[in-house]
Amino acid sequence: MGGVNSFLRLFFPINLDRVESTILIGAFLSDGNNQKQHPFYANTDFLGEKILKNVQALIPGIPWEIRNGKLRFHPILSRLLLKLGVPFGDKILLNPKIPQFIYAREKYKKAYLTQIFDDEGHAPTKASRKIVLGRNVALRGLPKEFTSTLVYTKRVTFNSLPEYIKTIVSRQPPNLLNGEYELLKEFGIKSSLRCRGVTLYLDRVSADWVVELAGKENINKFNKEIGFSHPDKVRRINEYLGIENGNSILCQG
Repeated sequence: MGGVNSFLRLFFPINLDRVESTILIGAFLSDGNNQKQHPFYANTDFLGEKILKNVQALIPGIPWEIRNGKLRFHPILSRLLLKLGVPFGDKILLNPKIPQFIYAREKYKKAYLTQIFDDEGHAPTKASRKIVLGRNVALRGLPKEFTSTLVYTKRVTFNSLPEYIKTIVSRQPPNLLNGEYELLKEFGIKSSLRCRGVTLYLDRVSADWVVELAGKENINKFNKEIGFSHPDKVRRINEYLGIENGNSILCQG
């Protein structure tokens, strides 16, 4: 398969109905980008190694490289990702939804949530006392009299927006984040979905949205049901919850 410079010997069928596919969907809808020629993932540390391992499980022997601080793959991966529901292009502009594949099995939902919180989430600390998951989306239908007042790259907080702009923004949450908010509910995990503000960048105005999980019992439930896989985030959430050697010393507050 491929041209002279990208020939790849494949063995069919390639079985996509597996948890590795779920992890790759989460990764390339977060810190990755599904480009037609060179799909890439923006982490090369623990998460980069995790994604490489999962890609190689689907496509043994796939060519890959680290270039400009990104993990890049042979274009066969982009075709498989597209088949799984990960579109080509800029996610902020496309505003995709969670692919239906994720909903097939509970273990797929869990693996997906772990990956996206690894990529886009912040573990709780004693200062923040919450888990935060953020995504951006390009806004449509904003009046020119409002957009002309924005300063390039300077965020305007949601609370300071005019009421009619708040209404427009509130109707356009990121589809991915809205779906992830609903997925958390399925596991009995409470969270809130809100917009933090809007920013003019390049030729678009984007909104910064977050899902926030608060309360030690609720965060403890997230840790048990979903959890992080990145060692630094695992350490931080365990420190926050007071977990030592797998034993919880969860306290009030």
